[in-house]
Amino acid sequence: MDGVVEGIGRGRRVRLANRAGKAPAFLCIICAAAAGISGSAFAAEDLSRFEEEMALGRRYDADCGAPVEMQNRDLVVEHYARALSYRPEHPDNIVIEYRIGVLLSQRQDPGKAMVWRREEALEYFERVMSNYKHEDYYSVEPMDTLWSPQIMVPRAAILAGSIELHYAKDTGKAQDYYYQAIDALAYTYERRREDWLKDPEPPERGIGWGPREESSWRRALEMWAERKEAAERGDIFGENSHEMAVAKASVEGYASAYAGAHGGNWQAALEQVLSDFPDTPMARIAQSMLEATFAKHQHRVDNALLQSIDDELAANTDAVSANATVADVAEGPSPAPDAPEGPADEADEPAEAVEGQAGPWMAGAGALAILGIAVAAVARRRREPPTPR
Repeated sequence: MDGVVEGIGRGRRVRLANRAGKAPAFLCIICAAAAGISGSAFAAEDLSRFEEEMALGRRYDADCGAPVEMQNRDLVVEHYARALSYRPEHPDNIVIEYRIGVLLSQRQDPGKAMVWRREEALEYFERVMSNYKHEDYYSVEPMDTLWSPQIMVPRAAILAGSIELHYAKDTGKAQDYYYQAIDALAYTYERRREDWLKDPEPPERGIGWGPREESSWRRALEMWAERKEAAERGDIFGENSHEMAVAKASVEGYASAYAGAHGGNWQAALEQVLSDFPDTPMARIAQSMLEATFAKHQHRVDNALLQSIDDELAANTDAVSANATVADVAEGPSPAPDAPEGPADEADEPAEAVEGQAGPWMAGAGALAILGIAVAAVARRRREPPTPR
């Protein structure tokens, strides 16, 4: 039996037959982008050519289930790019242009003389950023795949920033692109949080509902309550969601690009994120990075301090051992032959220590006291992370 998959293109659900069963996420989205043309103003001939080029591209696309012997990245790019020319300025083209950028920058096959074409990929990512508005793809529902159009503008900005930072070596542009990604994600977070907070409670149960209606109503009520609580906590993206992964990449990339442009001072970039985007996931990520860096720095300081204490203890131990050896040689037993014996039942009294000359055990005790004080100070500092903003 043919499998049935669903894709989302511009808010429309499109059911597509897929003979291979469960299709990759990209296949769902790219097919949805190709199918989202009904009722458009394009000529029938152009739409027919668009569909033909998209079908040819999918034949060679590894992520669309092409057999190994048929896979050919450059042919995929050629057909997808030609398809775009038959359907210009369509909102669903964002999926195709982003896909071409990914293919050119992250797929290669040296055996077929296909290497990375990052400069061309950068052009496609920049087109995604300039030709499509992030707000137009907003959804109150969290994204369930990295190929969701609602997150493609910030993802294109991150990939463009990565190319500029690591290959073009333009830290200024990279910094701007990563910042745009953070700004777009902040828009999604704030708008969705507002929508979840003002979402009305589902209506009361209807009279005469059966088990199926009752079950659906209870699920809707539970989801509404969960979202309301998440919005109040500010937990819109979720800790392990695709959106949180994109948020982390944007903040980490911005810090790296900023450091490259400002002599390694990436802490200032994180502080700027905290200042410009307060109470967002990106601000929490920046705060976490600052605290983790403080902990690593403190660990290095603590290790250096403990090493210096170890060195001091070793030196004190060597000195104590040397002093004890000299004392044994200089003050060894040499009783006078005519010395009278004392009373047999009289205990020997300990000799008084000469002022200014501590015995070996006193030097060791002093060193141990220093170690105890230092270790306590280290432990206290480790319990005191920087004050959260």
